[in-house]
Amino acid sequence: MTLHDYINTLSKEAQLKLAIRLAKLALPIWDNYAKKNKLAYHESVVGVKHTLIKDLLQETIETIESSSILQNTDIPVENEDKLLLLYRQFSDPVIALQDNDWQLPDEVIQTFYAVYNLIDTIIDSRQIKFSGTSFYVSINQAINALETSETLTFDEINKLLEE
Repeated sequence: MTLHDYINTLSKEAQLKLAIRLAKLALPIWDNYAKKNKLAYHESVVGVKHTLIKDLLQETIETIESSSILQNTDIPVENEDKLLLLYRQFSDPVIALQDNDWQLPDEVIQTFYAVYNLIDTIIDSRQIKFSGTSFYVSINQAINALETSETLTFDEINKLLEE
């Protein structure tokens, strides 16, 4: 069974919890990079310099964890405004990565995208209303970051998925 097929056998709540768990495991990859490097880039079109806050990924994960989305998907999300604000902070960096205005090591990019796609799935599927959207992309990117950085082995990741 492929990872995609396996993820689709899980409930949406289980997918969300797995995506959060893997993003948290990948977070040190981002943190270690941010300690040694500036999180800044220049837009090639207009030449504006942007700097990301170091704690954007951590704050995003914590906000998702503290929201009511984990307890009951049918009620309005606590911290909805904060989730939307955090989500908007990913917009320019995502474009910069896609336009090659910002170069990062693969495992750092995968960690960034894992958290971005986690919040993107929540925002898109909720507007803000939880529905059938899969968290597969976020899960896959976190796994890629963990494998590429050698934070976890293939066997360790499989064991985690079996849990």
